[in-house]
This record gives sequence, structure tokens and C-alpha cells, in this order.
Amino acid sequence: MARALSELEPQTEVLYVGRLGGLEARLAAVEGLQFVGVPMRGIQDEVWRNIPLGWSLPASLARASQLMGSFRPQSVLGTGGYVTVPVGIAASLFRRPLFLQEQNAAPGRATRLLARRARAVLVAFGESAVWLKGARTVVTGTPVRPGFRPRPALSAGLQRLLAFGGSQGAHRLNVALAEALKRLLELPGLRVTHVSGAEDYEWLRAMRSGLEEEQRARYLVEAFRDDMQVLLQEADLVLARAGGSGLAEMTAVGLPMILVPYPHARGHQRFNALPLAQKGAAVLVEDDELSGERLHNEVLRISEPRTLAAMAAASRSFGRPDAAREVAQMLLAVGR
Repeated sequence: MARALSELEPQTEVLYVGRLGGLEARLAAVEGLQFVGVPMRGIQDEVWRNIPLGWSLPASLARASQLMGSFRPQSVLGTGGYVTVPVGIAASLFRRPLFLQEQNAAPGRATRLLARRARAVLVAFGESAVWLKGARTVVTGTPVRPGFRPRPALSAGLQRLLAFGGSQGAHRLNVALAEALKRLLELPGLRVTHVSGAEDYEWLRAMRSGLEEEQRARYLVEAFRDDMQVLLQEADLVLARAGGSGLAEMTAVGLPMILVPYPHARGHQRFNALPLAQKGAAVLVEDDELSGERLHNEVLRISEPRTLAAMAAASRSFGRPDAAREVAQMLLAVGR
């Protein structure tokens, strides 16, 4: 978002407000952004775990109010994390235009709490409006980095499968891929790139060493990759969870997907995957139904060229690679 804002208005000054002691400070430093931390804590399901909110919310609201008075933002964008709550309340109290960006189909607590205070809730899924009655919603998609652009239409069939489970990996996906791997590598020329996360990396690497040399050359496993935009541009099919930011990146590129929603966190990822499955961009496999055999069968079915091409076209129709620019234009228009 900061890049999109600076491209449209080079003089734009951006202040990033995040959790005190969190990763946001490091990320902001990498991007050269001003950063201010607030001591806000997340809301827990167990009531007794929310006792620290008695001091963190007032302290965070006081700090956010100070920022509204000193920084005097033209507009405020909240991205749905719990730090958005005190900043959003302060923006409302100081009559600063508040926009909320929601990447999940089922909005989180912070978005639901602040939605009616916002000038607009900028959503990735039109279905989110059902959860936000009384609020104005605008479908913009979720902002992604510039490297996530539509790839050329698929014409050569399935050549590369990419599997990843987010920054921490996903054990269920790793096990299923390991079970299916030898059969998948029987598909002529198929290359499999597997970003496993740290926890399962060592045993997957050991498994790779037991493959025949020719198959080993077509299976790459790594714990982490920072260049997901490169991997997605090279992929023909993706096996992944259904987090909002990951879906935004995959559909911006226009990739067919096998989505296995994370079964916890109130099942919000399933709401993300459903519209994509209904549009024909993805196959939805429930977490407890994923196995090596199921994965092999789905990949085999999707690998049929017409199926793969149709899924890719549906994915591209859902993608919003210019979402960051669209959101930036809305934020800048407020002060004009």
C-alpha cells in the first residue's frame, strides 16, 4: 500500500501503526516506513484471558489518539488486526476518514466492531457484505505486491505443482504430498516445488534423498522462500491453505488451486475457499479428507489440459492485481 500511495502521490507521508514488540517494526524498517508501536493485545475466546485488555486497550487508545493529533492523517486504513481497534476508534473520535480492508470472506472481530464507523469496508469477497449489515462495502480485492501479475494462459498442461502451507507450513499438506509424491512424479515431466515450513523440513529432505535420481531432480523441498511471486509465476497448479492474502496472490497470478482450508480459527478459511470453488477456480478439499490418494486423484483430474485452462481462467477472473492502486486512489481522494 505504501508503494502504491507513493506512486500516485510521491509526497505522501505514511505512518505504520502496529503492535509494540511485534514483527511489524522490522517489516516497516525494511520498507523505510515510519513505525509506531502500541501495546494492544488480541481478544481471546476464554474470558479470563482478556484481563490484560483492561490496561492494553486504554493505553493503546491513548497512544492512537496522540497520533491522530500529532500526525493528523488525511485518511486511516485498518487492515483488520487487533491494533486496528484503538486506531480505528481514535480516527472516529478525531473525525478522520477511516477505511477498513478485509481480506477474508468472513470478517474478523476488529472489522465487525468498526465497520459502521468506517467510510467504507474494502473487501476481497462480495459475500462479506452479509456479515457487515449497515456498513458500506466496496469490492477492491486484497492489495498484493507488484510482482504478482497475471501469467500467460496455460497451454502446455500441468508441468509444475507448487505446494505450500503459509509461513509456518501445514503438516496435513506435507504428509499428503509425501504420501502421493512417488505417484505424482510418474506424471511425465511434472516438477514439484514444496515449501514445507521448518517443522517438517528435515524428514521431507530425508525422504527426497531416498528417491531415484531422476525423480529427485524433479522434487524441490525448502523450508522457506521469500520470493513467492517467482514461484507462483512458474507454477501451473497450487496446493495450499485458504488464507486471504495467499488467495489474493494466487488469483492475481491466475492459478488453479487445490485448497485445504485450515480447520480451526472458527473455520474462516472455508468461507474464503467456497467462492473460488463455486467459480471453478479451485477444488476444495476438507482438511480431514486430505490424503495422499485424494491428492493424487485430484491432481490427475486437474492435469487434463482443458480442465487446467478453465480453472486458470476462472482464477484470473477473480484476481485483483491492481487492488493496491485502487485502494490508494480512494485514500488519497478523501483530501482532494
